[in-house]
Amino acid sequence: MMIDFAKAYEEKNKGFSIFPRSNTPKQDRLLLYGAPKCGKSALALDLARSYKHQILVDCADLRLHKERAQASLLKLFLEKKFGVLIIDNYLPEITIPSHPNIILITTKITHISESIRASFHTHCVRALSFEEYVSFSKGNRLESIFASFLKEGNLPEIALMPEHKRIQRIQEITLLYAKQDTSILAFLLHYQAKPFKTHNAFCLLKQQQKISKDKIYAFVQTLLDDQVVFTLTHKNGKESKLYFYNFALPYAISPTPSFQAIFENMIACELLHKSLAITYDDTCDFILQGTALFATPFPNQALIESKLSKAGAMYKECIFISIDTAIPQTTSHLGTYRAMSFIDFGLDYLCGYK
Repeated sequence: MMIDFAKAYEEKNKGFSIFPRSNTPKQDRLLLYGAPKCGKSALALDLARSYKHQILVDCADLRLHKERAQASLLKLFLEKKFGVLIIDNYLPEITIPSHPNIILITTKITHISESIRASFHTHCVRALSFEEYVSFSKGNRLESIFASFLKEGNLPEIALMPEHKRIQRIQEITLLYAKQDTSILAFLLHYQAKPFKTHNAFCLLKQQQKISKDKIYAFVQTLLDDQVVFTLTHKNGKESKLYFYNFALPYAISPTPSFQAIFENMIACELLHKSLAITYDDTCDFILQGTALFATPFPNQALIESKLSKAGAMYKECIFISIDTAIPQTTSHLGTYRAMSFIDFGLDYLCGYK
């Protein structure tokens, strides 16, 4: 069953636009992948607008009859009836015609064969960066936009929903993705912005519920493959910290969200958006090209000097990222440092890294 492109575009955008997205791919044969509800389908529809005669097939549509759809696609291809083909929720059993303009969309990148990946340009669609969020937000003041970003998270559709529906929608998205493993995903939020080993998580989780080691190892690997979580490696390679693609996820599915962990995760997502080579160590939250970054939402001079005493001499610069910049000084007897708000970090500082 072919889906009407114009109606699909209107449904996906619903009167708003999150475009242009940063790092929008330009290639004609695209394989878009990424975590749930990051805007993959909306991006594909927006890219396809420049072509004439768009064809859209959604393999998750229960009305789709695969054999008939396959025959229809072949007929349309041979008759040169479309300028671009979009296959959403792509399934490997769908044969792809040798057309120059095709966009495949998937969450399960590991289900795609090497031969398909080799013939397409793969592009990971991530949740919104703060810069992207600001670009389409209807808020007038940066401070209020930032407050919404921090509270509601970085998923495109959530930002533009009525406030009373947001948590329910995030829960729906989580349940649709994780299904019977939602409780495991909720448990893993305890490790947000903390050192993580799957074995340690298994040992703790099995005290709460009956679970096999194979199951949790496979689930964690699926989360990594699907870009739902990502890790940051210690500079000595001894351990990794765990982060989530939607930093505000704990507000929707955890009874005890950690503001510190959420704030650090938000910074990690900004760095990931820039594809920067970052690590961390025991003295700072992030290391970026010899600079130590600290996630300190509400810093005071005592906290800053405590961290400088451990990291100050090790790095060329120390930067403290906070909710605001109301920090009394930028020097101490331990050396100089920089303090900046997350707003300045996301909109100005990171712009220097291409």
